Amino acid sequence: MEDVKQNGSNDDLISAVRSGFSELIKKQDENAERLEGLRPQPAPNDMKSADAKTTFWTSYMKLADEHDKELQQKYSSDLDTGLIFAGLFSAVSSAFIIQFQPQLQSSPTIIIIAVQSLLYISLFATLLAALLAVLGKQWVVHYQAAGSRETIEERGLERQRKLDGLRRWRLDALLQMFPLLLQLALLLFSSALSVYLWSVHRAIGAMVLGLTLSAVCAYILLLLSAIVSSDSPFQTPLALVAIQLGSRIWRAFFPSVRLQWPLDMDLRPSMARLLETLKSCFHSHFDAAAGPTVRSDASSVHRSMISMEFKPTHALS
Repeated sequence: MEDVKQNGSNDDLISAVRSGFSELIKKQDENAERLEGLRPQPAPNDMKSADAKTTFWTSYMKLADEHDKELQQKYSSDLDTGLIFAGLFSAVSSAFIIQFQPQLQSSPTIIIIAVQSLLYISLFATLLAALLAVLGKQWVVHYQAAGSRETIEERGLERQRKLDGLRRWRLDALLQMFPLLLQLALLLFSSALSVYLWSVHRAIGAMVLGLTLSAVCAYILLLLSAIVSSDSPFQTPLALVAIQLGSRIWRAFFPSVRLQWPLDMDLRPSMARLLETLKSCFHSHFDAAAGPTVRSDASSVHRSMISMEFKPTHALS
């Protein structure tokens, strides 16, 4: 009997505790609802503007990530390949410099001095390119650093600030000098080797000189194809430099004509009126001298010539 009474009292105690917790939770929910009602509710327009801003920055960051990924792949592959080439080429140049070094200490000739000078300049250009590649990798890593911004808007603004700085300070143009330095170093090394071998043995020197000139001619032809057509797969940084230099020379000697490379010419109003006058005079003279059938055919050909539009591949502004 005593056990039954003790169990009954325990059940009553548990029921009382449960009911107390239930009432406490109910009161907390009521207080939370009251506090929620006291908070200022955002206006519908503010909610719409916040959603639009979030959508914009989300889309912006998605496109920015794709752009930055392509930029990182481009620069990383170019810089890594260039570093490997610079390391191997500097070792080859150093070996030749060491081989020719004793001849400088004993009575050096003009040819030996010229050869050593070319080799030292080639080695310096290679080491400078390697240094530029290492710095370039650091610059790219700094550009891709996400930072410690919290909201997506702040991250987007930080990324846009870095992109504007990258364009303002022309990082791309500076990194394009890296392969040009390696090409210059290779040209100087080949020239030094050709000059030295020509002084030692004419037949071997002529063979090496012929191979060097053939490689230079092939490079020039590939460069011209990149300048003439943007569809050419042989695009190099030197092609862009040549286009810009050609644009400056053209504007210096022909300021009234704006050249759309390679075919189209954008004439100023005075030059355009002169061209139209010449066309009309040619058309009138041809119509007066030709018969009706020929005149009709000439008119159609003339209209075709006037309506023909050449689409440029490079714009030299």
